[in-house]
Amino acid sequence: MNLSNSTVQCTYQVCSDRQINDAIKPSPALYLRGTDGNLRYSPKLLIDNRDNKGMALGRQILIADYNNDKVLDIYIADHGVGKPDGYRDSYFLSQANGTWLESSKTHLSHSNFKVYDHGAATGDIDNDGDMDVVITTMGSGLQCLINDGTGFLKKRKCGGSFAFALELADMDDDGDLDAIVGGHEYNPNSSMFTGIHWNNGRGNFSRNNKTRFPQHKKKWGTIPELSAWDLDNDGDIDIAISRTGSSYKGSAIQIIENLGNKKFKDRGIIQLDSNDGWVYGIRFRDMDNDGEDDLFISSYSAKTSGTVVINNGNFDFSLVMPAQARELYKTIHSMIYPNY
Repeated sequence: MNLSNSTVQCTYQVCSDRQINDAIKPSPALYLRGTDGNLRYSPKLLIDNRDNKGMALGRQILIADYNNDKVLDIYIADHGVGKPDGYRDSYFLSQANGTWLESSKTHLSHSNFKVYDHGAATGDIDNDGDMDVVITTMGSGLQCLINDGTGFLKKRKCGGSFAFALELADMDDDGDLDAIVGGHEYNPNSSMFTGIHWNNGRGNFSRNNKTRFPQHKKKWGTIPELSAWDLDNDGDIDIAISRTGSSYKGSAIQIIENLGNKKFKDRGIIQLDSNDGWVYGIRFRDMDNDGEDDLFISSYSAKTSGTVVINNGNFDFSLVMPAQARELYKTIHSMIYPNY
């Protein structure tokens, strides 16, 4: 993605005016795990009755119980391909017959709402007991889809800033979810920002009530993704940020330690690759069974996708590249499914 005069010229490494072919868009792929531990492809359980069905490019898939029936639902933030104006999202709600029905027309206040929602996250941002959705909208800040308790999501602007990556977490331990955002830092003329917009307790994230993280814009100024987790077992949430260079060259992870009282410490850059393979997914699990949660990396390069960042404690990390990480995968699988 290139920025010029704060205007996005490209999306998803595609710089063109080509149109999305509605006739060949893919549908989501649903896999359900059986009692034997195996995943089974279950496409018939996803029902999409829209004339224009399917996805253009589902950037974020949010899983939560939106309609409060004790079954998980699916919201897909779709930022489209080739242009910065985005594509309409998809929203599958669970049904009594065991299927998931695409319910944008009946359960979204704006069923054809199109924005470049590169970042999206879900959580109860207004503390009313149900799950809401927050999405990035490039220059328009954040849009919040507020749940009325039945799964109906009503759209409203809720502050924030020009951002690509987004995560929700209670970063100041005050009982509400804050918006952690990542913006491309190399463009000095943009309003992009990497840090936290603090929740006022009612699901609003003011542009002015914020904390900025340390930047690495000279080499690693592009932020496609970030995730939040307690990496040092001290009870507060730390942050792992995916960083890449200009034109999405190279991949690295920045670690931010939460010191409490809205203070943060940059724990530095962990470089994965100097040329390609930018990271689009960071997940957490104790892969080596030492009591410290490690980082599992998904990227757009076979060199780095499947990398495990081993957490040695005290914010010391080491890399296990994909070829060597297979033994870790076998170990964790045998722990979860000891009989298979």
